[in-house]
Amino acid sequence: MRNGMIVRFRRVGAWLAGAAVLGACDAPTDPGGSAVATAPSMLITPACAGTGGQTHTGDTIRTAQIWTRANSPHRVMGWTYVDAGGKLTIAPGAAVCFEPYVGLVAQNGGRVMARGRDTAKIVFTGRDPARGWRGIRLSGAPAAASYLTNIRIEHVNVDYVAVTTSGQHAAVVDSAVIRQSGRGVSFSAPGSRLIRSAVDSTTNRYGVAVLLAAGSFEGSVVRHAAGDGVQVTGPNVLLLGGRIEGSTDVGLTVETVPLNRYSRAVRVVGGQSYPARLSLSAFVRLYSTPALQDSLLGNARETAIVYGGWLHSTLAVGPRLPLWIDGYVVADSLAAVVLQPGARIYFARYAGLAVQNGGRLISRGSATSPVLLTAENPAVGWRGLLFTSNVPLTSYVTNTRVEHTGPRHGGLTAYGNHRVIVDSAVFRHTGFAVNLLSYNSRLMRTLVDTTLNRDFPAVGLAGNTRMESTRIRASAGHGVEISGPGVVVASCDIRDGERDGIVMHYSVAVRNCNLVNNLGVGIRNWSSSASATGNWWGSTGGPNGVDGDGAAGPLVVSPWRTTPYTLPYVP
Repeated sequence: MRNGMIVRFRRVGAWLAGAAVLGACDAPTDPGGSAVATAPSMLITPACAGTGGQTHTGDTIRTAQIWTRANSPHRVMGWTYVDAGGKLTIAPGAAVCFEPYVGLVAQNGGRVMARGRDTAKIVFTGRDPARGWRGIRLSGAPAAASYLTNIRIEHVNVDYVAVTTSGQHAAVVDSAVIRQSGRGVSFSAPGSRLIRSAVDSTTNRYGVAVLLAAGSFEGSVVRHAAGDGVQVTGPNVLLLGGRIEGSTDVGLTVETVPLNRYSRAVRVVGGQSYPARLSLSAFVRLYSTPALQDSLLGNARETAIVYGGWLHSTLAVGPRLPLWIDGYVVADSLAAVVLQPGARIYFARYAGLAVQNGGRLISRGSATSPVLLTAENPAVGWRGLLFTSNVPLTSYVTNTRVEHTGPRHGGLTAYGNHRVIVDSAVFRHTGFAVNLLSYNSRLMRTLVDTTLNRDFPAVGLAGNTRMESTRIRASAGHGVEISGPGVVVASCDIRDGERDGIVMHYSVAVRNCNLVNNLGVGIRNWSSSASATGNWWGSTGGPNGVDGDGAAGPLVVSPWRTTPYTLPYVP
């Protein structure tokens, strides 16, 4: 037993010595791999075990100084500053162990050069993983960037950041692993770069794993962020691919600032919240097509949040990733919003879509996979679709369902020369449904179900517009109001409204319509005369028969239909 105990003691001692070497020298798993450690296993980091190495009590370095591998581990007992005239070089394979509450600062022109190798990583760690240390801070305006390459940074205190840059002090962090730290990276200095690196398992629930007010995120991976994964807060930040995996909160956030024009999509997967919260310009820059939007699939909340703004290019939305629009979107000159079959967009209370000055909307669903435009919160609604243009344009809203606008807002309004073709659509629970005042617009094979505003007609028509095979039911206001010349009403079904079925301010011929059970009259004409023959009034006796819907004003109503008209098609 005694010999056995001695043998075991020697084995443990050999293991500790090996662990110190392992922590200092062996390469951690490649940032693109999956075997990076996820938690500390001891109260003292293996790289810091024992009593050997070189002790640094904490001072200011104003000359060139090298911390070698041979003197590892370097035990940093107090804050270490690299000041004007100073350059601290950490040799490949070195291990640097920080006491709690201290860290490394380069300022006033001082720089840090920590360039490891694939086979000899540099390790920055905390002696006590439970209390950690306070990270690397780079500030000032040195003559050149600091470099942190082929390194491992770990166990930074939950309230601190592993690598921070500010002022004009850029850092190039390349082929690094940052793990088990409060936050990973915070870049404010232009030119800072995070390249081919992994930020693994941050611990600050309220912090961002990678915060970019400047610089770039290039081919890197952020895994298991305790809070948000990557957040961009400054202009011209470059995002070049990479992955964000398993974030507790939103994976990628770019709220108001423009990205660098060369930015590319970042894959976001496995998160417990939304994959992305982006400005409109950032979403279009990164995810302008359904194929790119697939990069945001595979998260608990399969919806991308997009803030409002101005659109000047093409945005196509496919069926797999819904959008939550949180703000007003204006599709302006040269813009095209293309909604494919099955596309789903949820609008916040003050959100809507305006298409103007050369912009277009092509919303073309299918009978089995319609486009859905609805409110994020049906109780408060949204602001609907608005079309206007001084140049002749045509937009299409076909096999599309528009619903839950606010009571003061319509589903679709068109003015000026912006022609809108509405075909096989459904408008339901809107303030008013459709207001077509643009020349030659058409409303066909459409269902309008339950409008909410008594002061607006469910459907408004002017400007040589045409309505056919459209059913309007349960409107709070008039069913249809005709306020301009040249309108054609070829066939319709208007029933159960709270006011008149059709109100005409211009002489229009109405044919093949069913006017049933409206609280007002079926048709009210305010023009000099109009024709309303060949319609079903809910009674074989016509508008004045038993249960007939009634007529008012100078109208020719005879002959009328004695049976209801069958609309060719209504969704």
